[in-house]
Amino acid sequence: MCGPHYTRLKTLIEGNLDVYAAHLPLDAHSEVGNNITIARKLGLQDIQGFAEHKGRMLGFKGTLADGRSAEWISARLGFKNPLILPFGDKVIHRVGIVSGGASSDVLAALSDDLDCFITGEFEHQYYHDAAEGGITVIAGGHYVTETFGPLALMEHIRETFSLNVVFVANPTGL
Repeated sequence: MCGPHYTRLKTLIEGNLDVYAAHLPLDAHSEVGNNITIARKLGLQDIQGFAEHKGRMLGFKGTLADGRSAEWISARLGFKNPLILPFGDKVIHRVGIVSGGASSDVLAALSDDLDCFITGEFEHQYYHDAAEGGITVIAGGHYVTETFGPLALMEHIRETFSLNVVFVANPTGL
């Protein structure tokens, strides 16, 4: 490890502190992952795996029994300045979730005939797929959507092991 990455971690290394970092495993984890935590926060029912990545499901999909608007979903998840592409029905029932940068998974959402795809950031190259497919896209921010899992994991560790655990927020605005 060297350069800026080492500089960021130097104090922790020299202080003999443990650092836990996970990317895709924490996105996909079925108990404390980003995507399942988002699904539960929305109150989705009939939750199933969604969006295959290297032979494993990375996200989750489910149903909002009462149907909700993109604005309600965004507010419920605490998204401050979400990108909402309202190409689908105003009342959303079937939702797919893949946190972070998962624009291409809008294709899986279209294939599964979902009403809404929630991710962190959304790339231009998938805009027309979403528009022509008639699906609403909510991009709540890469960083924001990838904090749900660490916060859930923190609570799990605190409750399971009676440890004092701290989440150090470092929002990027992205």
